[in-house]
Amino acid sequence: MSPLSWHKRRHAVGMSSVAEVILDLIFDEGQIAVTDVMRECHHVGIASTATIHTELVWLREHHYVKVSTNAQDARRKDCSLTAKGVKHLNV
Repeated sequence: MSPLSWHKRRHAVGMSSVAEVILDLIFDEGQIAVTDVMRECHHVGIASTATIHTELVWLREHHYVKVSTNAQDARRKDCSLTAKGVKHLNV
């Protein structure tokens, strides 16, 4: 996909570039812990942890990602893509 069409698609739904990067990370990893998403994004310098958290909340509220409690550790929350999130990345 060309960068221009990617930008137009992201802009049409009101998604920020940080949210798009987070969505792509979750797509690449499959199911990933929220803390790992925040650590990975902050490590590569995408945004501050507060911004990453805000974008994760946006993605969750708009049904692009699903956050569920880990079966082995109730303190850990895992992120995974919903059908809407997969469709957004595959269009």
